[in-house]
Amino acid sequence: MDILVLMDDPVFTGCLVPAKLIGVLEAEQTEDSATMRNDGLIGVAAESRNHSNVRFIGDLNSNLVREIERFFISYNETKGKHSRH
Repeated sequence: MDILVLMDDPVFTGCLVPAKLIGVLEAEQTEDSATMRNDGLIGVAAESRNHSNVRFIGDLNSNLVREIERFFISYNETKGKHSRH
């Protein structure tokens, strides 16, 4: 399960960040000719000042949503997987 957390400051890999889930980007992923569901979860850090007003993915700017979709696609491509959102 993948989750992208919007937050104010960078953190190191593997740290725990309390977050609230704001939405899901539904996706299908193809690997070795097999297609499976691989949704991307979107969250906001619980203590975020910059995103304190965000409750749902629809509260985000549409350009940011497209950037997040592209991030998940690129992330999967680096692993040799093809995804469609």
